[in-house]
Amino acid sequence: MEQLPKDRDIVAIVPEYSNQGASTRLYLRDGTERLLSVTMRTTLRALARRRCKDLGLMRRWAQQYTHHVLNNPLSVGVEMVLAPVKVREPRVEGDEAMGCVNVAAGVAATRLAGPYPLHRMTELHLAGGRRLPVRWSLATTQRHLKDAELVHTRLVAESAAAMLYQLQLKDKEETSAGQKLF
Repeated sequence: MEQLPKDRDIVAIVPEYSNQGASTRLYLRDGTERLLSVTMRTTLRALARRRCKDLGLMRRWAQQYTHHVLNNPLSVGVEMVLAPVKVREPRVEGDEAMGCVNVAAGVAATRLAGPYPLHRMTELHLAGGRRLPVRWSLATTQRHLKDAELVHTRLVAESAAAMLYQLQLKDKEETSAGQKLF
């Protein structure tokens, strides 16, 4: 698998049918996109693996905050918390229908205008000016984004607490080392 962009540069990950079969399209912060010739699951595993994380454990960690069993956000890191969104109808049973948007990169949702069935869909406005149609209602989409934002907030808080703890330990070590010299 080719080198993936940095977490902060990825704004959305979407399954796609291509000439190579099931593929994954990455939408990037600078407005560009990249097509990977691997499935969504493989892409998500690679993102998790480079942080020494497991998809199942990330979902279970998020579940304690969202209280949902399915479609939990993936907390890859402080710069990437992925909210699941339904981006397509599968052609055959077992096809991936869910994509992910990075709430850490910033995302806004609006109701998609138009006749049936468009009025039941949502449009996400992503960093880089990209727009992504979602096959869920605005209320459902906003609920998933809110859950991901909650998980992101908890992840940032835990990371900040760990950093402060490390700084306090370092300060204590330096203080005790300085006292021994005098």
